[in-house]
Amino acid sequence: MFRMSWEHGVNGQAQIITGMQQIIHSYTLLQDKQALSDTVANIRWLIAAGIRDFQAMLEELHKLQSDLPRDAPAPDEPTPDH
Repeated sequence: MFRMSWEHGVNGQAQIITGMQQIIHSYTLLQDKQALSDTVANIRWLIAAGIRDFQAMLEELHKLQSDLPRDAPAPDEPTPDH
């Protein structure tokens, strides 16, 4: 379970970083509108794929958490007495 979460997180991070690197390098394409359009489409795909991997990581962690005893709420969860 941890390995799957880790893999999704690493894959997501790598895709986001690759997309951001392409944004930095896309300034060289400012004169070529078609190449810039293709690059932007690729960047959007990479970032969306990264987000999907992060979502998969969160789902794997949720599965893990649901199998554990619930002694303490997550930091962003309201407590029953509030």
